Formats: sequence, C-alpha cells, structure tokens
Amino acid sequence: MRLAHVSDLHFGTESADAMHALQSTLNELDVDVVIVSGDMTQRARRIEFALARQFLDALDCPFVTVPGNHDIPLFNPVRRALRPFSRYREAFGSTKTRCLSFDDVRIVAVNSVRRERHAEGRITLRRRLQVAAMAHAAGADEVTLVVVHHPPFLQHPSGDQAPPLKRDARTCDAWQDAGVHLILSGHVHRPFLTRIAAESERHARDLWLLGAGTTLSNRLRHGFPNSCNVIDIPSAGKGDYIDIARWDHAPGAPRYSCRQRDRIPR
Repeated sequence: MRLAHVSDLHFGTESADAMHALQSTLNELDVDVVIVSGDMTQRARRIEFALARQFLDALDCPFVTVPGNHDIPLFNPVRRALRPFSRYREAFGSTKTRCLSFDDVRIVAVNSVRRERHAEGRITLRRRLQVAAMAHAAGADEVTLVVVHHPPFLQHPSGDQAPPLKRDARTCDAWQDAGVHLILSGHVHRPFLTRIAAESERHARDLWLLGAGTTLSNRLRHGFPNSCNVIDIPSAGKGDYIDIARWDHAPGAPRYSCRQRDRIPR
C-alpha cells in the first residue's frame, strides 16, 4: 500500500508549478490513497474549496481529508460561530471522526479545529476515546494511522511558535496505548518525523508522528520548500518496516524529488 501524505494546500495561495508537479509525481508513483491533513483553503471561500476538490478528483485515486484552521471563516465571526464547517462539508463531507479501511491499513480521520480559536487545535475527550476505540478494534496484522491537522505535542520539535494541540500528552498516550502506529499532521509548514518511545508494558509499540510541509502553497516557512510524504506499507507477512520518504519541489521543476528516506517498524 502506497500512501501520499500532503497538507496545507491553501488554495487561494497555491503555486501552479507545484500543482502540476505534484499531480505528475503522484501519478508516476502510482499512489493508492492520498491523505490530506487539513488547510485545503486559505480563507474558506467556496471557490477555494471547489479548486481543492477539483485538484484532488484529478488525482484519480481515493483521498482522505480532515479540516484545518484555515478551513473555517476568519473574518466572518457569525458564520464561524454558527456554521464553521458548512463550506468544508459541502466540498468534502463529514467532519466526524471516522475510520476508513484500505486492505490491512486503517486510516482514522479526526477533526482538531476549534471554532473559538482560529489557530489553536484541540482533541476533545470524546474524540480521543473514539479514535482509541477504532484503533483497539484493528486486527493484529492491521496498521492504524491517525490523520489530524494540528501536531500533537506539548513542545513542537521544530521550534515553531504555532500552538499545538491542547491536552495532547493524554491524547498521544491514549492512542499509543490503543496501538496506533503513526499520527499524520500539518499546520506548521515544516516536515518532521519524531518518535514517542514505548515506556511501559501497556504500550505495544513506539508511536511515530509525521508532519508534512505545505505541499502547494507559496506560504513557505523556515526555508523549507513545498513538500509531501510518501509512505509504503508492506502487507502483513511481507515486510517488517514502513518506509517513509520526503519529497520536495524546487520552483519550476516538473516533478517533486525525493530528499530524505526513513524507516520505522511496521
């Protein structure tokens, strides 16, 4: 199973070069599923959502999305208070916690956006428990990934000042206890891969956290280019490791290029 993890598309500030290069790259890599960890748009406008949906439909493979903080209105407090996700839902459907299965890979999508704070994220207790229950229900040979917009740490390893999830130490502990392999996120426009080691007998494995940079937007930060992740997960019994590669785009280049490779236990 080959997954592409993209994030922070920010349609409204998208780079046409990066769009064409990403489409060509993912088609050549024969990706099975595209995962988008939020911020489909820059200002949650209908035209931006329509462009994001059109782009993902053109990739000709299934995709899984969660909203980001830019996918709710910023300058319309009434809409943000009463119907913050209405335009996102028109384009991409439900924002409820859900689990999608692709062969022996389970992808759990969870919304971390708070309407009362534009930038900050939070996993509520209910959502934390929902994800844990879905992960617990996975078979012994299945790999469980969680997709969320905000990076789930108390202190982000990049040093970025953007606030991470609230109460995320409890969230990470609960999801690690439930057997989650990998948490995919975006938000800070900086790629990373970090490990939360299993420190007690109840944790079946280490928990890994994977961040994608902004994949299409010209809103680059920290000197990082547009980027995405490609995740190769072997079928049960056919490999013991998950391969993760970071692919970057140089301005004007017709394709994304692989810049870094990592490997974590399956």
